[in-house]
Amino acid sequence: MLEAMRYIRRNGTVKVDAQSEKREEMKIGATPIRTFTWDATEKNQPIRIRCHLFSELNGKRLLVVFWSPLEGEK
Repeated sequence: MLEAMRYIRRNGTVKVDAQSEKREEMKIGATPIRTFTWDATEKNQPIRIRCHLFSELNGKRLLVVFWSPLEGEK
């Protein structure tokens, strides 16, 4: 997950509010999923960053990272 955040910050226009971090845990079937969410800005526009960590998919982990404007969540 740290590498994903480095990639996002490398863009140079994304600023993450570390204090806004939220964590959730859930399951899809038997697969545990941890979700991390941050508020951020990109080019001075508010965005939300989400990381979904899927554990134990055939003995491996999958990390899905995306970000979008807040209007995209609606």
